[in-house]
Amino acid sequence: MIPDLEDDLEKATSRVEKILADNGAKVTNVDNWGKRKLAYSINKHDMAIYVFYTVDMPGTNVQSLKAF
Repeated sequence: MIPDLEDDLEKATSRVEKILADNGAKVTNVDNWGKRKLAYSINKHDMAIYVFYTVDMPGTNVQSLKAF
């Protein structure tokens, strides 16, 4: 998690969408829940930005996303 991600969220979402597109996925819906408290700290961070993607993607391409 990057503490300043909120300031540069567009860059991060563009990167995620590019990774999905490069792997044959089509983004059908993006739901930005914003900044929320984590259930537990991760690397001393208590907050995260949640963005949920709904995608259409061939099942054979899912394995390639596991590397990210």
